[in-house]
Amino acid sequence: MCLALLLCLALSVPAGAASSSQNDVCISFMDTYGSAWNLSSSQAASGGQEWNWDGQKFTVHSVSGAHSLTVAPLQDLTIRLTGGGWFDNAFFFAEGTKTVTFEGSGECIFYAHSAPDQLLPFRCEPGVKFILKDGLVITGGSKVGDSYPLTLKTGSEQDGMFEGQTYLVDPNGKIANYVRIAPGGGSGTTVMQALVLPTRFKDVSATSPYLEAVKWALEKGITRGKTADTFGPNDLCTVNHIVHFLAAANGEDEGSDGAGIWFWAIHSGFIQGDFDEYSIPDSVYNAPCTRAMAVTYMWKAAGSPAPKNTSFFTDVPSSASYAKAVAWAVEQGITKGSTPTTFSPDNTCTWGQIVTFLYRASK
Repeated sequence: MCLALLLCLALSVPAGAASSSQNDVCISFMDTYGSAWNLSSSQAASGGQEWNWDGQKFTVHSVSGAHSLTVAPLQDLTIRLTGGGWFDNAFFFAEGTKTVTFEGSGECIFYAHSAPDQLLPFRCEPGVKFILKDGLVITGGSKVGDSYPLTLKTGSEQDGMFEGQTYLVDPNGKIANYVRIAPGGGSGTTVMQALVLPTRFKDVSATSPYLEAVKWALEKGITRGKTADTFGPNDLCTVNHIVHFLAAANGEDEGSDGAGIWFWAIHSGFIQGDFDEYSIPDSVYNAPCTRAMAVTYMWKAAGSPAPKNTSFFTDVPSSASYAKAVAWAVEQGITKGSTPTTFSPDNTCTWGQIVTFLYRASK
């Protein structure tokens, strides 16, 4: 039997469950004996010596079997521990639940051992808050018996987590597959909450001019950033970078050898030279991408549409090879220039500037 602890939005009524309005359901689960329960806020129920439900609070007395528990997206959920509980292969998905309070003098263990890459204790929505009353503490690690102090962390795909979800992790940032909630010797209350960042990148603040563009680039798969928690908004953008960004924005496939996007770039006409997709020279690959190059690449990728006007900036003569591209970019709202009268075509671009150009072009 798959042993799991799930919190999710969509609830189905298990076979043999107690009758209840679907919208009123708070908890659905199957107990040790295979009995299905569907509990509502207006319905008290008891599992004898194992558990109790009073309509608001789920109390764990002595749980050691296969319990597949689903909790509705409550704003506040309280779990009271009076004895010992063990939820094997626990998958605690608190979607929509903002606060989870643990209280009591007992302990509860959640352990995902059969498929730790899929079944992970306490995978929650961003911003979820854990309140530990009565001196309870949360410890654990990657294996049974680990007792590292655990913290909440909002994860990313590069961490091996679901993007934007919150996990319990050990001091090294590794997801805890074994989680133990038990008395810690005190009597106070501890509050745990993951820091909710505008994005998962610590170098893109809530006031960054690139914030919306970076969020869009992440959502659309344009880029995953430089590292798991840095984007590099002020880092130099090379031709290689913008070709990858543009290809992703246009749905182009890299191919198994990565040459697919260069084939597309060459045949779209914005990468030119005496080479093919398999022999891109370093002088092209690592060349800094200028503002003129950026809008020209984007313009050609869009099919080189004719602009209505080609005279906007004093430093972009109408005879320049990039004049139509600059004019098109202005008309599309991609750029307003570096000043009201200049475009600065030879200035190099940063990662933040390039994803902002692409974000504006997508509107």
